[in-house]
This record gives sequence, C-alpha cells and structure tokens, in this order.
Amino acid sequence: LRTTPAQARAYYEAAILASFNPAELEKQAVYSDLGFLLLGWILEKISAQPLERLFEARVAAGLGLQSLRYLPLGRAPIPLDTIPTEDCPWRKHVLRGEVHDDNCYVLGGVAGHAGIFGTVADTHALGRRWLGALNGTDSWLGQATAARFWERSKVAGSTRALGWDGVSPSGSSSGKYFGPSSRGHLGFTGTSIWIDPEKDLVVTLLTNRVHPTRSNEKIKGFRPLFHDTLLTELGLG
Repeated sequence: LRTTPAQARAYYEAAILASFNPAELEKQAVYSDLGFLLLGWILEKISAQPLERLFEARVAAGLGLQSLRYLPLGRAPIPLDTIPTEDCPWRKHVLRGEVHDDNCYVLGGVAGHAGIFGTVADTHALGRRWLGALNGTDSWLGQATAARFWERSKVAGSTRALGWDGVSPSGSSSGKYFGPSSRGHLGFTGTSIWIDPEKDLVVTLLTNRVHPTRSNEKIKGFRPLFHDTLLTELGLG
C-alpha cells in the first residue's frame, strides 16, 4: 500500500464530504463507519490534539483505565499480553497489536471508528462508568448527556442510538434477556459489550474470533447463547 496516513486522510475526507447528501438524512438506517471517521477528525480540530492523546487524557487516564489505548502503527510498543487476530491476506502476516480494520490501518492505526486496544477488565469498567452516568451516581459524564447517547434513533426500522445499538425484536446478539433500554456494541473481531440499566448489568466479551481467518462465523450463534447462559446463571433470565 503506497500511501501515508496523511494522504489517506485527505482522500477519505474528500470522499466522505463528496458523498454527503442532506436530503437523505434520517430516511433509513445504514451501518457505516463514515460518520465516526469524521467525528474523530472534528474532535482533533476542536481539541488541537491527536485523537490518541485526547482519548488518553479524557478517557483512559481520566478514568484510570490505563490499558485502553490506541496503538499508532510503528509509534507505540505492543503490550506483551496482546492477542493475535487475523492472518491478513493482504498485509501478509498475522496481526498482533495492529488494528484489524482496514480503513483505520491505512490511516495509521488511529481513527474515530476503530483502533482502541484494552483488557476485558478495563473495557468492563468503562461500561460500569456508563451505568453510573446514566443513573446519576458518576460525574465523569453528565446524566443528561449519557441519556442523550441512550436515545433510540427515530429512523424507521433502526435499532441504533448515538454510538450504540439496541436490542432488536427479531433477535439480538445480546440474547433474549436484556431489556428494551439495553444498549451495546459489537466488534468485527469478536468483541462486544452490552449494558442493561434496568438490571444494573454490564456484560463484556472479548474474543479473537477472526484468528486465524474470518471464515469461522460461529460467533453469531455463540454471542446470544453466552449472554442467555450468563443471565440465567445470575438469576436474571
């Protein structure tokens, strides 16, 4: 790949802005990374800081979650406990401590939609902080702001909220016991977090299901089974 992160960013910015059509807003739900790519660059402009430093200061260090971090390609040491993901067919090696998402990779490993590494303990702790913000017991994020993120999209047929997904009536990776106010997020590599404010529950699952290839899709059946089994054992099913 013969491009620098700066060149890739310029290309992405131009392409995303050229594709933007205000007339199409709120007509249908479309899964896309483009909005969060732009959001990352907007945050950099407002803060006058690289996104990885802003995240470290305002989230990771600010909340004491030191394992959560971006690993800029070629500029950050890879923690020894980082597990491998895919044997990438076009990068020609097994990825370890290297962002899996192709777009984030060409942007240098840091982007608004992908690139953060961390332990299950710190990821889970961040979920608990979200719960605290939602019920007003944690001041790291204002309760009204947290509630705004939790609001379901008004687009017909959408299960989305701001940065989160909701429980789908037709079947969800969260299984059948998470309530309607639950929100979660999935990662292509086999990661997920689901938060149920009514049950005061956070469930975090970090796997490397793409190792060594993405052809195994059994995670689709495993995720709901995992959540249903766990909630049943906790007496919440």
